[in-house]
Amino acid sequence: MKVIARPIDTGKTEELLRLAAEDKAFVLTDKKAELQEKANAYGITVQIIDWGDLLDIPVDNKYDKVYIHKMDDFVANWLEDYKFKLEGYSVRTEEPN
Repeated sequence: MKVIARPIDTGKTEELLRLAAEDKAFVLTDKKAELQEKANAYGITVQIIDWGDLLDIPVDNKYDKVYIHKMDDFVANWLEDYKFKLEGYSVRTEEPN
């Protein structure tokens, strides 16, 4: 798993989009149209989906690869739908043994 953690305006989104395109993976986001515009501006062809799209993807006993754009925002918004407020989280930067 790749974790991209750097300050704002350091190319994280472009790197994520490029990694997903190279890996033939989906990019999951809560701002699909905005992220598609960025991908187009970078010249990157990648499938960008939102939460609703994710629920419509047929499952055929295989794992599709997914990269999540702004995971903290995405999870916070998802939790908010269930009346929870995200107050913190941890991130592991290396693969488990």
